[in-house]
Amino acid sequence: MNLNFTFKYSQSLRRYCFPLCHPPSRSIQYFPSAHHARTQLSALATVSALESPLYLRKTYEALSHWELVKLAGVTFDGRQENVKDLSPGQPVMLLREPWNPYDSEAVRVETLSGQQLGYIPRDHNNMFQVHEILFGHVQSVGQSVETDNWGAKVSAYPLLMSPFISPLPSQLYLNKADQGICNTSSVEREASTSLSEEGGLSEQVESKDVVSLYTAMLQSAIAPQHWQRLVEEARARGGGGCEVTGAPPGSATYLDVVPIWQYNEELHTIQLMRLAVVCREVSLTHYGLDLLPSTPEREVAISTLRSINDWSDDDVQEHWDHARHQRELLVLQKDMWSVDLSTS
Repeated sequence: MNLNFTFKYSQSLRRYCFPLCHPPSRSIQYFPSAHHARTQLSALATVSALESPLYLRKTYEALSHWELVKLAGVTFDGRQENVKDLSPGQPVMLLREPWNPYDSEAVRVETLSGQQLGYIPRDHNNMFQVHEILFGHVQSVGQSVETDNWGAKVSAYPLLMSPFISPLPSQLYLNKADQGICNTSSVEREASTSLSEEGGLSEQVESKDVVSLYTAMLQSAIAPQHWQRLVEEARARGGGGCEVTGAPPGSATYLDVVPIWQYNEELHTIQLMRLAVVCREVSLTHYGLDLLPSTPEREVAISTLRSINDWSDDDVQEHWDHARHQRELLVLQKDMWSVDLSTS
């Protein structure tokens, strides 16, 4: 049944209207895959590789496409109050739920603080299976004339990876390595002594070492042949460049590999899905909770979240606080969670 929505006047015109900043027009040419977009980006003028990650990202977005969808399931589990409080332009998270008993391709939509809003409609969610987590924006909010239910439309780039903060404390997969389930090495043993009880780095570890330290710890917990395969797959997936910005190999920014995890809240299982090739600015964001305050690296992480995701300072803080809260829960419940590094 098609529902007619009426958009009421509000003192804040942004409340029920489309924001002034729209995603690129869908009349532009777009490509069937992110890899194709990267190929096109690499063919641009050489100067692009020397520009900032934000410049590269915006160019990358122009070569990709965005989707506008009306949220489904907004009337269940008390979501109406959350939807009612939305504002156009507000950021949202899109999270895949492969363990969902009703739809293995389900994509849940939440606010940056984790309040559930609904789901991507079943006839659209196949477009959002490329990445485990994405960020989008609310485009409109309204109330049905017929049912008085609130609804919302959100937009996102389904093929472009978003920079985000990973809440996973490394001690969870280090504990698994200690149990002899994974490959271990002296690198991991030395690194584990630098972890605090909260699962993050102690103050003795400098922020600039965070990315290489955590990469070494994860690598040491995985069999060498499996690690090499994961790295090769990550490079192939990203066309050799950054999955977030499209920065090609040989650009001014350094490229890292970061783990992409998926959290099965039903079975309390954390699955390593894959590795992703990203530029250093994005990898610092990934490990944002382990960056010491008032350091250049932390400022880079904050700036990357703000500029590439098109967020305000409050949006960045909301995402940061939510990730920190998730980490605290994982540490408190570490005996309840299992970690699977097989990527199978």
